[in-house]
Amino acid sequence: MSVDHYENFPVASILLPARLRPAVIAIYRFARAADDIADEGDAPDRERLAALARFRQELRAIETRLGAAPQAGRSGPLEVGDGAAAWPFRAQENAGEPRVDPPADAGLRPTVDTAPAAGARPAANAPLHADGASHATAESSTGTDTISAIFAPLADAIDRHALPMPPFHRLLDAFEQDVTVKRYADFAALKRYCSRSADPVGELMLHLYDAATDENLALSDAICTGLQLVNFWQDVAIDRDKGRIYLPRDEMIRFGVTEDDIAAGRCNAAWRRLLAFETARARSLLHFGAPLARRLPGRVGWELRLVVQGGLRILQRIEHAGFDVFRARPTLGRRDAALLAWRALRMPRGYPASPYHP
Repeated sequence: MSVDHYENFPVASILLPARLRPAVIAIYRFARAADDIADEGDAPDRERLAALARFRQELRAIETRLGAAPQAGRSGPLEVGDGAAAWPFRAQENAGEPRVDPPADAGLRPTVDTAPAAGARPAANAPLHADGASHATAESSTGTDTISAIFAPLADAIDRHALPMPPFHRLLDAFEQDVTVKRYADFAALKRYCSRSADPVGELMLHLYDAATDENLALSDAICTGLQLVNFWQDVAIDRDKGRIYLPRDEMIRFGVTEDDIAAGRCNAAWRRLLAFETARARSLLHFGAPLARRLPGRVGWELRLVVQGGLRILQRIEHAGFDVFRARPTLGRRDAALLAWRALRMPRGYPASPYHP
């Protein structure tokens, strides 16, 4: 399986300690294969969900073999503070735009943020082959890696590094959600999705680094959610072609952007205001979590500095393109390497706090 295109993983980087590379690649392959099942090709939803259910079955088998407690570790996103500050990762307000707090989740339609609860899975049983592994996959998967090739090294990594199981289940929750949920009513709903699709990656990395303190986990969640948002905003056109819109519906209404505008690729004033707002929020999250990169020692810290700076650079490219992500997808190239290295070297210990609370 290729290990070159899953946005949230520093896969096999020369900065990654050699002793951790097998575990990182094992986690990556699990996530990449499950993501492909949910996202690639034209397999029907029932087949995708059945294949993901087989992945869930394999995770349960690992738990049984290793005697892992299914609910050990964090069962959801870490929240810090009290009351209004429970989600501390806030975004800059656009000049002249009033604050609008996300509405309550009541009244969502079934196609909006209707993901199953953590640990829930479709009722599907996978036939086991002679080697004890289930090999059937959705048409959208790579089709080259067997279940055993994915889960044998994953089980070894989980055992060797005492990794918690809930993050793996939350990743599967997110991939199942990708199949069934195509719209998000507000940022609170989108944030919940990110807590399943992105934050578990950072949590697992911190456990590998033996640095999974509550404070570090909160900073990691901010970085991972911020990177997920960066990926959403650079891929608006691609996701729309797949029938998905990650832009919160209430914010689209607030800024006067419609689904027809997105389908037509209209980069008008309303669109630019909306995406300016969304990129500011993503930047705020990355800024909030950035001190983690200075806390982690050695090459791991340098790896994270580059990851954060890469996300910030893509946001800068979106802005420099006038927020027109329809004509060309903002990406990083070889010419960005020196700039990212320079910014990582000069990365401050902290960024100014954002005054805006989404």
